[in-house]
Amino acid sequence: MLPSSATLVPDAEVSGRNILSVLGGLVSRNVATRLCEELGITEVDAEEWYSISVLGLLFNLISDELGPDVLFSLGYRMPSVGGVPPTRIRGLGSALRQFARQYADTHRGRGAGRVMVEDVGDGDFMMAGSKHYPCPFLQGYLEGLARRWGGTGRYSVVHLDEESDYRDSSDCNFRIVRQTRVI
Repeated sequence: MLPSSATLVPDAEVSGRNILSVLGGLVSRNVATRLCEELGITEVDAEEWYSISVLGLLFNLISDELGPDVLFSLGYRMPSVGGVPPTRIRGLGSALRQFARQYADTHRGRGAGRVMVEDVGDGDFMMAGSKHYPCPFLQGYLEGLARRWGGTGRYSVVHLDEESDYRDSSDCNFRIVRQTRVI
């Protein structure tokens, strides 16, 4: 099934590097190979650009064949797999801004979407994610970033549009909340 957003953005593209990161996050290389074969992809070149609909189809296959919970787990592993350079990161706010820059570098064309991050104070952040990624995947990604770059703080990632279906064309909105200790 072609995701609804893919039919609306025929000019949007994603880098092969990004697709390889998603595939690399899958636990089994055999599963990644099989999913690519089902999409008619024999090889992904990191330096090439692909229609963003390929990414949507890939996420649909992952959810349909492996279960929707795998999307969250896959997203959670991405900060370790996706290649965010640790030398540029100075805490969670920096990691979230780097994620937004990385999105801009690996997506192009009219309708490619964007990631917006806002520091709302007290160590909390708001993030609006692109409609081309399932919300469970993005929530897992944010949880992974918070765990890796949150320092000594603990964070909760709250999905603000719980009723939305990840296959629709709406963006995913999150609040990343620093938990305070009460003694």
